[in-house]
Amino acid sequence: MTELLILYQMIYGFINPADPTGATMYPSGVKDCDSGFMLNPESPYPVVKISNKIYDAQSNPIEAGIYQIRISGDEKKMFFYEGTTKKAEFDIIKVNKFTTAKMISVTETESVDPYSLIISVKIADKEYVAVAYKQ
Repeated sequence: MTELLILYQMIYGFINPADPTGATMYPSGVKDCDSGFMLNPESPYPVVKISNKIYDAQSNPIEAGIYQIRISGDEKKMFFYEGTTKKAEFDIIKVNKFTTAKMISVTETESVDPYSLIISVKIADKEYVAVAYKQ
């Protein structure tokens, strides 16, 4: 019986087990979930991660980083905050109202061409869309 356990350990100790999809048991590489920042579930403000330098409507540079997003009371401006410091201001170009409220805030960025970046923020029952520039 002991010999069988030793044989089992020797055989399966050298084999790298994989699931049927081909993924290994010990994956490597950087994943989106390893981004290194934690969201505060108590905060009503969503965050956005900017990978490259962008520019706001006044041509002020915004360095790559993680920013908190706030919407002005009249829903015409979107602000990027780093802590309590306002770093950027964008004009909101579109506000969509949903019939049902969303449970969480979601921020998405989409590059439509080499020179601009669309920022879409969903808060409660509204979606706010603004444009940032890459040039």
